[in-house]
Amino acid sequence: MICYAKKSEFNQIIDLFNRCFKGEEQFAELFFDNFYKCEDTIVYKINDKIVGMVQMMPYEVNSGKATYIYGACTDENFRKQGIMEQLLERSFEISKTRGHKFSILIPGEEWLFDFYKKYGYEANLYIFEGIHTAKDLKNTILTQTASEQDIEDIKKVYENSLKEDFYIKRTNRNFQDQFKLFECAKFVENSQIVGYAFYYKSEEQYKIEEVISFDLDKSLDSICDYLKIEEILYKTVGNNKKIGCIKDFSLEKETFGYINLMFN
Repeated sequence: MICYAKKSEFNQIIDLFNRCFKGEEQFAELFFDNFYKCEDTIVYKINDKIVGMVQMMPYEVNSGKATYIYGACTDENFRKQGIMEQLLERSFEISKTRGHKFSILIPGEEWLFDFYKKYGYEANLYIFEGIHTAKDLKNTILTQTASEQDIEDIKKVYENSLKEDFYIKRTNRNFQDQFKLFECAKFVENSQIVGYAFYYKSEEQYKIEEVISFDLDKSLDSICDYLKIEEILYKTVGNNKKIGCIKDFSLEKETFGYINLMFN
């Protein structure tokens, strides 16, 4: 049976998430404390036990509305029984009734791109991922710690830098969510914010989960100087790495775009 999740099933849902996404317990706590909603979660139950689920998070995109499929998983004892197929099909029905034009997701593993293709998803959402080695630390942009007070200016940089067919129209709340997850630096010229970088430190190494700037190389040099490091792994707008899948309900044309900072 497929139905919306109930408040009384909260612990079951967390337990299933943690069993299916091992090693993500700390992040799961942050997600379920801040972003989880019963009305955006459908579950598959057998004898009142939740054995599969899908989170359906609503987002605005530049060409309509989209459902972001997150935390899609099935109890390992009930896999290969068509449960996820049924959950996805129901999510498509719900998305259409909500007026959404797209369903999007980020596969957790490479082989899942082919799995989701069976249900009409195309791997057409990209990022650019690279390693930047600092070149000229004498010619840097003023780099400062950003705060939530900078969100309006950061949002303008994000929107003005994207010319993709498809991208998320982030709200102030979307950016507030990122401040909970990452550190943020801002790049400033003539008292104006011209770029930003959401970053974190993992195993003694800094990584930029998203950097967008009007002068990317100069900004990457600047954050290397700011963090006192020689090189950094970064993600930005581009198309050297497929990261997500998109199902366009209209089927008017093949859709391509950029997606990032989606709890991936």
